[in-house]
Amino acid sequence: MKDIRKKCWVYLFIFILQILNIIYWANVKTNFYIDELYSLGYASIFAGTGDTAQYITTSPEWQLNEWVDNSAFKKYLLVSNQEQIFRLSFPVAIHKLLAGSNYDGLLNIAESVAGCDNVSVWPSVMLNILFFAVAETALLALMRKLKMETWSQYLALAMFGFSGYIISCVIYIRFYMLVIMYLLLILNLFFTVWRSNGLKCFVLAEMGIFALAYLSYKNSELTVPYFGAISLCFIIALLMAKKWKRLVSYTMICICGVAWFFFRTDYLHILFHATDYSVKNSNVAVKTSVRIAQASIWDIKSYVCWVAELFSDYYFGNYMIVLAAVIVLMAYSIWKCSYRKRDNLNKRSSFKISICTVGLNQETGFACVLLGAALLYTIFTALAGFSTWRYYCFGFVTLIIVFWYMLDRIIKKPVLGEAKTGWYIILTVFVIASILTPFKTRNVQYVYEEDEELKNCIEQYKDMDTILVCSVDAPDEFLLRHDVYDCVNQMSENSRIYAIDIAEYTYDSVDFPGMFVLWSHYRTDISGMMDDLTEYGYEIESLGTNHVSQVYVCRVNENANFLSTSGKIESKK
Repeated sequence: MKDIRKKCWVYLFIFILQILNIIYWANVKTNFYIDELYSLGYASIFAGTGDTAQYITTSPEWQLNEWVDNSAFKKYLLVSNQEQIFRLSFPVAIHKLLAGSNYDGLLNIAESVAGCDNVSVWPSVMLNILFFAVAETALLALMRKLKMETWSQYLALAMFGFSGYIISCVIYIRFYMLVIMYLLLILNLFFTVWRSNGLKCFVLAEMGIFALAYLSYKNSELTVPYFGAISLCFIIALLMAKKWKRLVSYTMICICGVAWFFFRTDYLHILFHATDYSVKNSNVAVKTSVRIAQASIWDIKSYVCWVAELFSDYYFGNYMIVLAAVIVLMAYSIWKCSYRKRDNLNKRSSFKISICTVGLNQETGFACVLLGAALLYTIFTALAGFSTWRYYCFGFVTLIIVFWYMLDRIIKKPVLGEAKTGWYIILTVFVIASILTPFKTRNVQYVYEEDEELKNCIEQYKDMDTILVCSVDAPDEFLLRHDVYDCVNQMSENSRIYAIDIAEYTYDSVDFPGMFVLWSHYRTDISGMMDDLTEYGYEIESLGTNHVSQVYVCRVNENANFLSTSGKIESKK
């Protein structure tokens, strides 16, 4: 009992430090990625009882060449009293949570409870911390089922929560931490099916697997390829292990799941007729099918290198830490073996024991299933061209588990003998080094520390009228809406926004006030407009550029107080 209490206190200590670290990074976060603002928008319309426009640019308030109060746009980033899910009846609320993106519904609840009047990262971070806590509990439960050493569990748990990858998922206002939580719960249920002999027990576990997979799918379509990969590997493993009851039961449930999937979605048609769909503004499935049709085997090689870099930067902190750890562990093991005083008989006996203990036990078999699923998912994402860090969350978490299980198996080998304690000490040192690395490299995603300077400059002009230059027919979605959301978020509800299409711009068609903020995407060419403003007597001051926008303050030159016959402002002589 005392040993269990000690372990619980260590787990709690690690968890508290991780939460404090996450809060630090959330406090550092300066700006939002476009998908984060989309999430806030989806949460604000989730109940469907108020303003239900999906995007600001598709709302009835969005008008070109007209002055509109920014408060009309701000409401699409905040959950109003009318849109709170609490106002729905309980059956309707549950139906919406199950039928739609449950993350958006849970974010609606978090925003409603917080009651923020301004866009804030904290309601979503607190929600994601809750998912993080459940995910770590599920990870710990899985490691205990895999019979990993206590110190291996400590180190794996610490690396998981302190890694730049997981921190990025927690402070990112999106569903990825929720999906990771579902994944770890699913893996626990898979292990229950793998080990359990009771029919009732593993059938209930199988039903739980599909229920959680469904909930995960409603947030991320990438659940489909990963679930297909792990189901295939799991069925093969059940077949090889001759676990016939579980094989038949799981295969039947899989067939029902596949039937539902193909009859309730259009993925099968998309897979074989991807060219029938427009790639622009299409869903993930269409874009994925088109990419896979154009992919080559070479893409897998380059993608594996990208995955290696992903782990190096966002899990281990730096590849030099991994290299140094391997060298030190090898040197330490050689040194211990050279000083070990054993006779030849003992050495041979020890060697025989180590060979005999190398068996493909239940835990190792399950680890092989996870490794196979991760490899298949990696091949799929390579062919689909998913080279964005967050799209690899399924493979990332699975490979972490496999990595620590394999390392734990190596440490438990009898051949290491007394070197086992030394290994854990060395690993602890390098885990601490990995934990501290993000503070130096700042490799946590979507923090946007470099945007702070512009944000501070905008603060004194946030109530000013704003000319927002848009690219209405831009082929790139980010040129289409990202600058709009950035402007609406950073300008106050007291400001007015005058949106214009750069493709149809003429000086005479715009209602330029005497002083205003000029806002556009940093990739939008507004040099012609700025030349016109200069020619007509405006002074232009650059406030700066952030990860998406370029912002200026324009004011009429105080010395330009009368018009020439051509209508242009001329300087007083």
